[in-house]
Amino acid sequence: MGKRTQKDIRRSVEALSRVEQAIPDGDAAIHRDAATLSDGQTRPVLVQNPADSGVDAYVSQRIDTDNQITGTVRQNVTVDTAGTAVDKFNTDIQDSQLDSTQVVVEQGGSYSGGDANQLPIQTSGVQGQRSTPFVATAQYVIRPGANLLYDITSQANSNDFVIEFAVAERER
Repeated sequence: MGKRTQKDIRRSVEALSRVEQAIPDGDAAIHRDAATLSDGQTRPVLVQNPADSGVDAYVSQRIDTDNQITGTVRQNVTVDTAGTAVDKFNTDIQDSQLDSTQVVVEQGGSYSGGDANQLPIQTSGVQGQRSTPFVATAQYVIRPGANLLYDITSQANSNDFVIEFAVAERER
């Protein structure tokens, strides 16, 4: 994995800032996938900004797991078979109506290609023990027509796993 440039850091901060600004206004959506994974089980989770969306998606991501996981994040994969949409809710809890959003987050589909091993993921958890919670965060800007695929593989049985994406969209 290459060294992060100042431009990479600036983009990450910009993405996080856009999400943080959108949350108090209820202009962000939280997409959440939770599962219990078996040892060796892989769960694909795709974040996709459709080509015709007309928006840039500012995404903040968080992973929490009981035990060790490994995996990769690939960008710009081909969707061979669409998965199932994950739970989505508005960040403004009082306003239960979530405006339509362009970004799609799904799990369980079939995907190919893309830039493999773009970002390796690995926790240092001890199998069967949760001494401290593992939380990984990242921020991205996903342009129209782009996507990110998370392939998460459990390294323990009965491994509770949560991945969340806070997404703020901005018209281009």
